[in-house]
Amino acid sequence: MKIRKFRSAERFASAAQVWLLGTVIAVVAVAVAFFALGGYRDYDVTLEKGWSQAETTALVLAEQASRMIEISEILTAEIADAAIRDGLDHVTGAGWPRFLDRLEPVPQIGSLWILDADGTVLASSFRPVPAATSFADSDYFQRLKSGTRVLISPLMFGQFSRVWFFGYNRAIVKDGAFLGVVQVSIHADHFKSFFERLALGPDAAIGIYDTDGAVVMRWPLPENGAPTGPGHLLPPGAMQAAAGRLESTSPAGVPLLVAYRRLDRAPLVVAAAVSKDNVLAPFRTRLAWGVMLLGIGGAIVAVLGAAAFGTARRERAAQVMERAAARKLAAMLADRNHLVQSLQESERRFDQIAAAIGDVFWIAEPAARRYIYVSPAYVTLWGRSAEALYLDASEWAAAVHPDDRDRLRDSWSMIAAGRDLQYRIIRPDGSIRWIRDHGFPVADAPGRFAGIAADVTDLVAAEAAERAEAARMRVALRAGGLAAFALDVVDGTFVHDPALAEMLGLPADARVPTEADFIAAIHPEDRDRCAAEFRKAFRPAGLFRAEFRIIRPDGQTRWLIGAAEGVRTATGIVQAVGFTGDITERKLAHDRQALLIRELHHRVKNILSVAQAIAGISLRSVRSLDEFREVFSERLVALGRTHSLLIDSGWAGAQLADLFRLEFEPYADRAHQLHYEGPQVLMPPGTVVTFGLAVHELVTNSAKYGALSVPEGRIEVSWRVEGSESVRRLKIDWVETGGLTPAAPKHAGFGTQLLQKILPGQLRADVKVSHSDGGLRVAIDAPLPAEGAPDPTPPVSSAA
Repeated sequence: MKIRKFRSAERFASAAQVWLLGTVIAVVAVAVAFFALGGYRDYDVTLEKGWSQAETTALVLAEQASRMIEISEILTAEIADAAIRDGLDHVTGAGWPRFLDRLEPVPQIGSLWILDADGTVLASSFRPVPAATSFADSDYFQRLKSGTRVLISPLMFGQFSRVWFFGYNRAIVKDGAFLGVVQVSIHADHFKSFFERLALGPDAAIGIYDTDGAVVMRWPLPENGAPTGPGHLLPPGAMQAAAGRLESTSPAGVPLLVAYRRLDRAPLVVAAAVSKDNVLAPFRTRLAWGVMLLGIGGAIVAVLGAAAFGTARRERAAQVMERAAARKLAAMLADRNHLVQSLQESERRFDQIAAAIGDVFWIAEPAARRYIYVSPAYVTLWGRSAEALYLDASEWAAAVHPDDRDRLRDSWSMIAAGRDLQYRIIRPDGSIRWIRDHGFPVADAPGRFAGIAADVTDLVAAEAAERAEAARMRVALRAGGLAAFALDVVDGTFVHDPALAEMLGLPADARVPTEADFIAAIHPEDRDRCAAEFRKAFRPAGLFRAEFRIIRPDGQTRWLIGAAEGVRTATGIVQAVGFTGDITERKLAHDRQALLIRELHHRVKNILSVAQAIAGISLRSVRSLDEFREVFSERLVALGRTHSLLIDSGWAGAQLADLFRLEFEPYADRAHQLHYEGPQVLMPPGTVVTFGLAVHELVTNSAKYGALSVPEGRIEVSWRVEGSESVRRLKIDWVETGGLTPAAPKHAGFGTQLLQKILPGQLRADVKVSHSDGGLRVAIDAPLPAEGAPDPTPPVSSAA
């Protein structure tokens, strides 16, 4: 009976021990499972932190590279445009200091170079300036010369600076002709300081590559050998993706976590790599502790098993379990503290990177219309509080210039659409700054956008000054009636202002493609001379200046003046630059002046001849010197009055009615005795003097001996034009009535010789003189030249 009870008790004790041991094993198994699951999650979290670090570095590196490319693009485009407009000599000479000033606020750029079409260095910001050398054999120069407009060269080692750099190169091309290259060199030292600020840990690396896989920039740099050797972080297939991550191995066999992304502004890919071993080091430390804890757990199971068979060991097993739980709790707390420290370290590095960027770096959620982060540069550039911006996103719009607010009213949508914004802000001190804002979506964070807001005030001012200078030049040329042109010596391309087309009689938007086309418009008699003179501009110290005629498409001939000078470089003349002007009016005025001088010379000779004839005839027809003085003076005065009519008309002739009016003026008190009428007839210059003297003699004789010598006398003068257009004749009737009956002259005086000899001889006139009781009649019938045609205006009458 006692034995049976003992066995029952023994079986009960065994069952209790088995149950206790199973319970302990189950608890330990659950703990192991939780530890394994926690370890798996800890591995993913730790690895993801490494990926996040690489991606953040790639993002900031992409923005930094984009900023450098943008600055290089603006600077090289400005120099290339100036070289095309003003010529390489101006850009590398008088205009060079202005471009060097652009480098002062841009420490990322190491040096600035300008090469001509043969690869020779024309200008360099490198000090000391290297001696004349050629880069004609360089691969990047040959690619630009063969047609590539913009090229980012691979990583190179400077033969002058002795540092690693890559170049942003722009071809200078005018009307299809390659003039040279402008290059911006971006030194690797900038990326060294950038890399060191990131503190990515040992075996980390960054790189920039073109889409063909060539190394543009990398850090650490190679010690020696080709820069495109070991150190490439990306396989060829990654060059076409917009962004991504991959695992790779360094040449030294170190596993790497690589994040990469493609630039929007240039065909470049940036990559950032961190050591996977370095990232997982904290996890592996925690894993070692976990394995140790598992060993301890196994030991606990063994102890508990042993304790199940012995009451004496139970208390000790409980103590072991308590200590193990305490160590596990301590490990969990240590792991939590490590995660907090890692997060704080990542935030600290991000703040360092944002502060290192001179421009404003921002992160926002356009849909929620709020800013999540702005870098410290916001306070410096905007002059406003970042905390106020976080509370109210409209703080950004409040600083925008009123003239730009309507254009930026929907700025959130514009940012979400990836558009670049350029606007002005007004700082609290009243100063105005120009801002260029570029936003882009944040990878793996839908709805979030990041961006860079850069101060471009100096660039905007420089562009405005360039435009104003060009506008002033156009106004000056237009005001002077000039048109500028430029001839490319190599291919004959002819570039000119619209005013030149107007001078040639072409539409304002027409173009004269080549020099040959311009030469073809020149008058045949001036063409060879002008072409030979123009070629003088291509000689050393040569200058073209010539006056020549052109024939417009409508057949009109115009006079132009042209001047040009060759624009030279070290390798020769590149362009001939000059201007043309229309001098037709000046030429016509000169011709009129020459004609007037010749006419004046001729008239003076005629006047002297007439005066000599008057003196001779007068001297023979007078009885004393006093009478000669009186008669001669009166005839000279009459001659002067007639010449006044010619001078007033510019030697174009005189109206017949004016001749009668002029000679009748001294007898204005007897106007009722005088009457003349007839059509407007312009007497040619060659007939005015002779005819005027004849009228003077008729009036003088009438006053002395005829109708004007008595109160009841009267003179009636009338004229008319008869005949066809080809043969016209002027017929004049001079009729005196009521006067004395004049006797026929005993000898031919001056007046008689004028009427009977000089008028028929010089004017081919038929003159008939008849005397009657109390009167005289003179009939003159003279041919009228074509320029003396009657005027269609109403007839002239002294009664009017």
